Amino acid sequence: MKGVPRADGTKYDSACSGALIRPQWIATAGHCFHDEHRVRVAGKPRYDRTIATFGRATLDGPGGFDLDVVWVEQSPVNDFAIAKLAEPVSEIRVPPLLIPPLDVPVGLEVDMAGWGATKAAVTGPQDRSNRLQHGRWKIVAAEGEDLLARAAGPEATTSACPYDSGAPYFTSWGRHLALVGVESDGPPCPHMGLERVARADHLRDWIREHATW
Repeated sequence: MKGVPRADGTKYDSACSGALIRPQWIATAGHCFHDEHRVRVAGKPRYDRTIATFGRATLDGPGGFDLDVVWVEQSPVNDFAIAKLAEPVSEIRVPPLLIPPLDVPVGLEVDMAGWGATKAAVTGPQDRSNRLQHGRWKIVAAEGEDLLARAAGPEATTSACPYDSGAPYFTSWGRHLALVGVESDGPPCPHMGLERVARADHLRDWIREHATW
């Protein structure tokens, strides 16, 4: 994300994580798209440029490809957004995550993958980990349109960090992988507390309605 505006007229660069859910749509955290007052916004991104990167195991590695984000839809009930790409992604290259047709139960263990930093104190997206990070979490509670998750591995202090916002929590669903929700908020990392996950299952009808054009 290049040229994110501040209220004082200056700009900065930032980053979020996310996941493909339709050939031309990704899911991420709603707060990843905001105005100069940090109010979540829909429509065309307010930044100088927003790109989504696919098919790359490391930030500076070979392969993969970038696509511009051209439109954003904000969930009306939680910190969840879907963003339209400039063109579709082949399902052979990147299989989309499905949206669970049933509600996700408390007690389920899920995986999360994100491009975040490994510490709370950062100066910019250059402080992200160079490699995609994975962790395991257990859903311990449901709270409205959010889920609360506690780290189950590889460490008790496995945590989401800056730039993990929007990172997908996912699980096996039949022969596919399903999006449980996206990283919304949590204590400064590393920690042994709870991560707040904006759940996707309750948005299945909303996603079906909006991620179609």
